[in-house]
Amino acid sequence: MQPDLIGDLLLLSPFLRELRRFFPHSWISLVVEPNAFNLVEYCPYVDEIFLYDCKKWSLYWRWKFFVTGALLSVRHLLSRNFDLAIFPHWEIDHYYGTMLAYLSGARYRVSYSESTTAEKRLVNKNYNLLLTHALEDSTVRHEVEQSLSMLRALGLKPESGKLEVWLTEEDKQFAAKLLRERNLFEKPLIAVCLGGSHRRKRWPVERYLEVCRYLVSEYGANLLLVGSASDSAAALQIAKELRSAVIDVCGKTTLRQTAALLQSCRLYVGNDTAPMHMSAALSVPVLAVSCHPADGSNERSYSPVRFGPWQVDSIVLQPAVAATSCLQPDPDREGQFICDYCVDSEAHCILGVQVTEVIEAVDRMLLHTRGTKCEQVEAGTHEFPVAATAQYEFERSS
Repeated sequence: MQPDLIGDLLLLSPFLRELRRFFPHSWISLVVEPNAFNLVEYCPYVDEIFLYDCKKWSLYWRWKFFVTGALLSVRHLLSRNFDLAIFPHWEIDHYYGTMLAYLSGARYRVSYSESTTAEKRLVNKNYNLLLTHALEDSTVRHEVEQSLSMLRALGLKPESGKLEVWLTEEDKQFAAKLLRERNLFEKPLIAVCLGGSHRRKRWPVERYLEVCRYLVSEYGANLLLVGSASDSAAALQIAKELRSAVIDVCGKTTLRQTAALLQSCRLYVGNDTAPMHMSAALSVPVLAVSCHPADGSNERSYSPVRFGPWQVDSIVLQPAVAATSCLQPDPDREGQFICDYCVDSEAHCILGVQVTEVIEAVDRMLLHTRGTKCEQVEAGTHEFPVAATAQYEFERSS
């Protein structure tokens, strides 16, 4: 079960590969959001894919998607007689994955406990009742490690955390044809992503324009602008000025076609979003601009500790401190303030990252054969420590 965002689904690829390796003859079904289907359509580790259109938690949507999940279960899931349903999600279950695991009728239902964080205990109260096995583990890890730790709790031993993107020959030919037509093989090709799943994650387009000017003037680079249709206006602003140096594919390519184009890039520069994880999966060095302040809680979903570029040469630039609007009184220290989570809907903390910092990071990554690794998420050094959870044995239904 993974009815979640596209970037999160990319980070689940090692989990799917390792699950198939341990159960080569089992029937594995994957539940995803419709927007993510193109990305996993040719995943070799699953036998079938079900689409589940889910939204974040609210009183109205909760009942609507309970009905949606029930219909999915009645029409497709219950007839499979599943032995095991896994929802490898550590933080708040905004996407009703726990409910869907229960509605699947699986004999065993496994996910992280409702008590992994203080906020989850409030938002997902009594969710453990829907599970047969709730993993009590509050350790903050990268999301790849969290999902693999769940496999360990099942008594399995994952071997690799390498990300994957499953491209077809048609996807690769599409990218090659587009790059050839635009004669983009002679100069460095830099991917620039202006978008993000939330406005607070988007560094201002005016600042990206300054960085793009620098890339073109100093490195003679061509720029591949990637993103969704909602990023088209911002991309047009850059394309109008830099003209022939820009190829804008925002909203014009599928997820897999975007990944195929990224494969030819020398560097990714952009926000923390799905193309960043695509680039990491394809071993393209990453320079990411994060909205999560360095003094913020690493439990949060924007933290590079949990969602930074995985096992790739990278630099993640964060604001040093949170914006004033994101500070709350520290309950343990009188007169002190802490940043627990973002409250503004528009870009705010991310404005603490300056253009000069990004340009300096560009130089560091392009002038060396290997870019400086992110201090918080070091590339290629993860050894997947054993989770502090019990191991469970499961009997197959007769």
